[in-house]
Amino acid sequence: MVRDLRKAKLFPYFGIKLGTLNGFAARGFRERKRFRAYVTRVYRGQPAGIAHWRRVASEVWCAHDYILRLRKRASRTERARLQRLARKDAYRAKERERLRAFRAKERKRRGE
Repeated sequence: MVRDLRKAKLFPYFGIKLGTLNGFAARGFRERKRFRAYVTRVYRGQPAGIAHWRRVASEVWCAHDYILRLRKRASRTERARLQRLARKDAYRAKERERLRAFRAKERKRRGE
């Protein structure tokens, strides 16, 4: 089933590309039920039975939801890292200017 879902270009139950995962879990429980209904309809008559495919659909959904949460957390972490680097660069530039002015003042005081 997972292989078939990965091959599919469009999901007939709401027509999004499999590769575009953003917002997949954001639609919430309603979309999860639709996904489960889609899997039930597509895999009806398979030897494993409907209950098996519903469980598989639930696991696929949960795994996908978890991946989206990890992506969101990773993007927040990356954004925080970039902000921290920007603050560090600004601090270094300010400190460099402060030391340059201090050294110039010291040279002037010593008469160099």
